[in-house]
Amino acid sequence: MRSELKKGEKELLTVRPHWLVMVKPFLITIFLLIITAIAYHYEQSGIIAAVCLLATLPLLINLLYQHFKRKSNVWIVTNQRVIDEWGVFSRNAKESPLNRIHNKSYTQSFIGRFFDYGDVQIQTAAGEGISEHKMITHPKLLIDTITEAKNNLSDLADDSQECPRCAEVIKLKAQVCRFCGHEFNPTDPTSPKEVIADNADPKVQADTEKTAVNTDADNANQHQEDTNENLWANLTDDPPPTDK
Repeated sequence: MRSELKKGEKELLTVRPHWLVMVKPFLITIFLLIITAIAYHYEQSGIIAAVCLLATLPLLINLLYQHFKRKSNVWIVTNQRVIDEWGVFSRNAKESPLNRIHNKSYTQSFIGRFFDYGDVQIQTAAGEGISEHKMITHPKLLIDTITEAKNNLSDLADDSQECPRCAEVIKLKAQVCRFCGHEFNPTDPTSPKEVIADNADPKVQADTEKTAVNTDADNANQHQEDTNENLWANLTDDPPPTDK
């Protein structure tokens, strides 16, 4: 796997083309090697054997290339996305977030069911295209893993929120982000300032904030009056003077 996992991301499944894709180039290469050995044995001619061997070299190189191609051509399913990687000399990758995967299907022939391989097709949101692979190992397990991961992501979204500062996903009831320390309710959650909706009308929001400021000022004045009354009561038995 060449792609790096994000923070909190876990790899669930990795599949690649079945080993049967190597059978055809392997058999062709072995066949030409046998022909080379027979020609040298019966003809006793180094020229014929050399010609056959030279004809086999490209097939040997192709066999080696097909091996590394199979190793590098993988589908990785995580708890957040599906990653499609391919390329031997070049590096290519295509990512499909789970919440943008709309359709997924697989087909298996009789032999495919026996050897557990098949063709898999995944379609993402409109305009993003279709990803398809032939002779993939464990096609049913791949589809089931994507379905389960997508369902788990939906359940997590209902009980989670995204931190506006670091964009990490945390619990819906969390008051402090465990990744960056951002506080969602730094003051009293019952304060009118804290219950204002993000999409509230600006005029309503301004009136609410003004009301909150006036309320805080009235509370401060009342607290000062109570303090003065207590101080006067400790110094004299007469009632405190009142403002006319």
